[in-house]
Amino acid sequence: ALARLEAPSWRAQPASADWTWVADHDEAVRAVRRLPDPVLLTIGRQETAHYLTLGARDITHRVIDAPDETLPAGWTLLTRRGPFSRDGERALMADPAHTVATLVTKDSGGARLDPKLLVAAEIGAAVVMVSRPPAPDYGDRVSTPQQAAEWVAARLHADS
Repeated sequence: ALARLEAPSWRAQPASADWTWVADHDEAVRAVRRLPDPVLLTIGRQETAHYLTLGARDITHRVIDAPDETLPAGWTLLTRRGPFSRDGERALMADPAHTVATLVTKDSGGARLDPKLLVAAEIGAAVVMVSRPPAPDYGDRVSTPQQAAEWVAARLHADS
C-alpha cells in the first residue's frame, strides 16, 4: 500500500480564477512575454534556464541557492530561504520604487494561499501559475499530516 501526502492545489482557491494558469515553464515564459515588468520569479533555481530567453528585463529571481546560469542584464538575484511573512512579501513586492507587476510561481498548494499570492492580489499584480504535473494514478492521496497518520493507523490495524 502506498500513500502520497500532497497539499491540495491552489486551483480550488477563489483567487485562482484571476491567475494565468500554465502547464509548464515554457508556457510561463510565453505568458510573461505579454505581461509588464517588474517581474518576480519564485520558481526555484532548477527552472532558471527556461526564463533566460526573457533577456534584459526588470526581473527579480528569488531562490534559496544561486542558479548555475549567468543571469541577463537587468535581473536581480535574491537568495533567501522561506517561509516568508506577508509583511516581508509586501516589503519586497510593494516597494514604491519597484512595485512588482507580475509574479511567476508554482502551484505548491495548501489549505491557505501563500503570502506572496495575497500580496500580489493586494497590489494588483498579474500572477502566472505553473500547474503541477499530473499526479500518479496509483496509491492513495492524503492532504494533511493528520490524514497520513490515520491512513497508517488504519493499515497497521488491518495487519494486526
